[in-house]
Amino acid sequence: MATARKAETYAHTDPETSAFYGRKALEQLVRWQYAHDPRLADAFPTDEQVNLNDLLRPAAFKGLFSRELMSQLHVLKKAGNQAAHDGTAMFDSTSAVSLVKVLFGYAVAVGRLFVEPDELPTAFDPAALMPLPQPLSATERAELETAKNELAQKQAIVVQTAQLLTAKEAELAAIRAELEVRNAPVRTYIGVLTEAETRQLFIDQLLREAGWYRAVGTNRAGLYTVEERINPADIADYVLWGADGLPLAVVEAKRTTRSADEGKDQARRYAAALEKRYGRRPVMYYSNGYTTHCWDDLRYPPRTVQGIHRPDELARMVARRTGALPFGNNDVNTQIASYPFQKKAISAVGERFGEAHRKALLVMATGSGKTRTAIALVDAMMSRGWVKRVLFLADRRALVRQAYANFKIHKPSLTGVNLVENNELGAAQVVFLTYQTIINRIDAGWKNGERELSIGYFDLVIIDEAHRSIYKKYGAIFDYFDALLVGLTATPKDDTDRDTFTFFDLPQHEPTFNFPLAEAVAKKYLVPYRGVTVPLKFLSSGIRYDDLPDAEKAQYEDTFDDGSGLMPDAVEAETSTNGSSTRTP
Repeated sequence: MATARKAETYAHTDPETSAFYGRKALEQLVRWQYAHDPRLADAFPTDEQVNLNDLLRPAAFKGLFSRELMSQLHVLKKAGNQAAHDGTAMFDSTSAVSLVKVLFGYAVAVGRLFVEPDELPTAFDPAALMPLPQPLSATERAELETAKNELAQKQAIVVQTAQLLTAKEAELAAIRAELEVRNAPVRTYIGVLTEAETRQLFIDQLLREAGWYRAVGTNRAGLYTVEERINPADIADYVLWGADGLPLAVVEAKRTTRSADEGKDQARRYAAALEKRYGRRPVMYYSNGYTTHCWDDLRYPPRTVQGIHRPDELARMVARRTGALPFGNNDVNTQIASYPFQKKAISAVGERFGEAHRKALLVMATGSGKTRTAIALVDAMMSRGWVKRVLFLADRRALVRQAYANFKIHKPSLTGVNLVENNELGAAQVVFLTYQTIINRIDAGWKNGERELSIGYFDLVIIDEAHRSIYKKYGAIFDYFDALLVGLTATPKDDTDRDTFTFFDLPQHEPTFNFPLAEAVAKKYLVPYRGVTVPLKFLSSGIRYDDLPDAEKAQYEDTFDDGSGLMPDAVEAETSTNGSSTRTP
């Protein structure tokens, strides 16, 4: 192709330009492959909204090439981005020739997917790269300059964000310093807790809340031991034992005045010693009583948790190291989610979770079947060993009721309970609640000194209509439950606020999966909407709860009750000139 020839031509005379065109040729060839290779038909949409990095990610694409070649393609992509951004000389001719060789290797690899090997070149010949004496044309220079400007603008945003973050960190440091001065007299009065006191007052309590008890005798299943000697040199603060007599977890404690992170290396050392003795690597916790971290280094990086997992939850966590199987298109129940975009959404979640991420965001147009997609996702994750219990959250009772009904219709074999209307949790696999109700349940749910809803009770939390107001108002829910998170929203990705992407650990405007209204209409899954003006009686007459029939009273409750049981007795007619209305308490 012409772009690849430019990469070859400029390799000796203008290495940066060669790198720029090499990256551009790579993207053109990748897009061509997606358009013509049937093996990639369901891997990823190929419209212009998808960038090169996205196209290199799907497992279906990576499975066609060696790991070494995939690593080289990412190097070529990065080098091309740098060449377009930085005007200084960053590449010499040797580097440029190496990048052209990578492009050549990929082109040959793609060719082997479509033609016989003897029809292709057998080796890269650097001598065939002829220098070009004349400079770039005006059009080529303009093209290169445009790319540089675009990247410079993006870099400026990054720098501005970093400066803002630095300023906020300075403000936070000043506040901490002020608090340190104010709290000094208090510390003098109460004294500093020792590590033993920290364990007694804080960590022992977390263990009791999660159903762990001190070992008595030799039967230690479901119990914990203190100051367990695991080799002549090491004594672990706590070891938590499974029903099979093997260690499930080790806990390293630090006094409250020290950082919990100081226990990370010790916890890892103790886990290694226990693994050597018992043949199973335990999960690691390290805590100073105020902050607790959980670390299963065979699956995830360390994360902050609000307590200790129960014995059965830790057993499931360990079992999923080998029992949680990858899931994707082939694992979707087409009786629930039959459309290709719904299956792609589930595959995208499977890929993200398979890469050790714990949060995913699905942006899908209204009417495209978000709830059915969620049901099929739950079905796939349960069948592949990822989850046992699921929490479905919505901000209104009507949405909770609707989701519960849909789960009963499309997956009746799952036991579910709507705790907004039924107070008995029982053995439900899927629990449906409003945000306010689950907070009340967490705070009030205690049995025999143990929490009814422990931090690991749910393996997956689905957030309906995920947006910033949910996290700002009910963020404690997602801090409390140590679960995988999937957010559902119909808000277009470009209109979704920055906080939502940050909450889901995603780059700005890059959801895990995006199916916008324009694409749904273009592919005839949906039809364009039309606005219709309808006069509403309550704007002129208002609404009084007591005057409504029973069916409309239920709708009124769903609309105005925030889950706390409080709602207005009436909504008065619009009286002001600015269109506002009043509510009578």
